[in-house]
Amino acid sequence: MNDTTVFPYLATAIFCEKVLKEEDGVISAIRIVNRINLATSGPEAPEAMPPIGINLMALVAFNKRGEKEEYILNIRPESAEAIDMAEISIPVNFKEIQINSSAVININFTAKKTGMCWFDLFLDGQLITKMPIVVSYQRMVAGQA
Repeated sequence: MNDTTVFPYLATAIFCEKVLKEEDGVISAIRIVNRINLATSGPEAPEAMPPIGINLMALVAFNKRGEKEEYILNIRPESAEAIDMAEISIPVNFKEIQINSSAVININFTAKKTGMCWFDLFLDGQLITKMPIVVSYQRMVAGQA
């Protein structure tokens, strides 16, 4: 890739619970998520967080720049020790008169440890941003509020 490659401008990259797309094309992100709080209770609850499945939506939007009409967006976890998820690859398309393009992606992964987890976003192989999410775990025992 050379220095003259022109990429669209990143407008937003967020995790949320739901994305609505209205008939007029307007998109709404519902319950933006940057932290996942997991808790277990009872005498059998493990001390350390067990691997837990997470299902979120990612909304990634771009504003057109240049003449190219199609790009490939890749999303992958930065650390396999924290997140178990296959890389996602989807096209991002701009029609001739379109000035922006949004990708709504169902993100399913297994959180394997607590702490800050990063997801790298690449457009045509070039890192464009990183999306963070914090995973926390609490073991609830009898009498604990």
